[in-house]
Amino acid sequence: MCQGEVDRLLKVKEQFVAHMSHEIRTPLTSIIGFSEQLSAMVKEKEELQVSERILLSAEHLNGLINNVLDSSMLESGNIAFYKDTIDAKVLMEEIFQLFELKARKINLSLSYQIDPDLLAFESDHLRLKQVLINLIGNALKFTPQGSIFYDIHIKKDKLVFTVKDTGIGIPKDKQKSIFKMFNQVNISLSRKYSGTGLGLSISRQIIEAMGGSIQVESKQHEGSTFKFDIPYVKCDAVPVNTMVAVEYLFRDKKIMAVDDDEMICQLIDRILHDRVGHLDVISSSEPAMKAIEQNDYDLFMIDLHMPKVDGLQLLKLIRDEKKMDTPVLFLTADMVNSELKEVIKNEHIWVMSKPFTQKQIMEKLAEIFNIEIGCVEDAEMRVSHGDEANALFSLEEVKSFTGSDEDFLHSVIRIFIENSDQGILDMKNALLNEADFYHTVSERAHKLLTGFRQFKIQQGVDKLSLLEKTRDRKLAKKMVKLKVEEMETFWNEVKKALQQYLQ
Repeated sequence: MCQGEVDRLLKVKEQFVAHMSHEIRTPLTSIIGFSEQLSAMVKEKEELQVSERILLSAEHLNGLINNVLDSSMLESGNIAFYKDTIDAKVLMEEIFQLFELKARKINLSLSYQIDPDLLAFESDHLRLKQVLINLIGNALKFTPQGSIFYDIHIKKDKLVFTVKDTGIGIPKDKQKSIFKMFNQVNISLSRKYSGTGLGLSISRQIIEAMGGSIQVESKQHEGSTFKFDIPYVKCDAVPVNTMVAVEYLFRDKKIMAVDDDEMICQLIDRILHDRVGHLDVISSSEPAMKAIEQNDYDLFMIDLHMPKVDGLQLLKLIRDEKKMDTPVLFLTADMVNSELKEVIKNEHIWVMSKPFTQKQIMEKLAEIFNIEIGCVEDAEMRVSHGDEANALFSLEEVKSFTGSDEDFLHSVIRIFIENSDQGILDMKNALLNEADFYHTVSERAHKLLTGFRQFKIQQGVDKLSLLEKTRDRKLAKKMVKLKVEEMETFWNEVKKALQQYLQ
């Protein structure tokens, strides 16, 4: 076969992968996103288990698809690497947060260590995290008991990462072949533990593309140690900006989102509606063009592939015709698009791969607006489904954002008190003065819910959830008034306790 024919077939394969990437990832975005939202809404244990199983299955499918697509991109040389400033402590803690709960459930000890001389370094954050997730995910999968330990240290001009487990180990004659594509130790393990056999192959290719190498040392029935290195590019410590609780992050931001998939539009609206100052969600490019002409936004979230006018054409309108350098976040299931790879080299352009989660969107917006939020926990979005402690509130989750800054913690509490006071006052005024009081009561209750969940005020969450449902207009005005009064009485009790804490 001549070289021209080989190149043509490779191009066809690349186009097929890009097309399938878009066709599969777009509906997956809706499945994962709405499953996440459903898990946050349901209270019955059986319903929660069903919704969480849907979410876990969708995430598993997404992981398999990503492995296949990444393998194809690496093979064709179409995977892009970026230079990010990485805080070593934040990276290691992110990994810990991902796996700690799963490790605890199967009684495994999970721990990590960081070289005390290492603060920050330059590398591709997404790809480095992907390798660590692959290695630690494998360690969890193949370690029935004992411990998993991972660390990072400086060795001359290299950064060395180690992942060590006390698992089932790898036979000596299989230790080289496990880094090959679709290779697993044996068929019985493949059936027992599932997977594509691509994770280690992809990790090796990523590490080598970054200028490093990976090795394994293992003994059967004793465990395995994976080590990989990458060039050490030292950076100044990552600046720590004022940390803000997620609920209050983007209240001063005006955002436009455009996607031709109605389900994605609904998902974005559900995630951001109460977390930004103003949100326009548009389902086609023509109204989006008008909105761009008529408004000043702080961020454009744009689907890459749309009929008539696509995302790159909208970018041209924003940059060339409107002369705006407003940040643009492309949402795409096509991460192999060659034009996009060139565009994102420019300033104020970001990309988020579909499917995405609520947590990923919040973290990406924080990155774009240069706001430090620490680790955004998935639990921040979830209502507790069990009995909470008898305490009126808990600051555990709020402190995960404020850290050790007591002044900032007090500031967040005061903002929460002010917002809650105003929300309840708005509900009372609506009952007195508005014919369609149901809308205002439901909307204010909905807005208050996020804060009450963050402060783990479970009784308040229950009361507000009931008031939020008044939008269906099934409760008589007299009953709504009674429920608002009950909420106000309870809130005054909580407020008193919060104010005592402030003193």
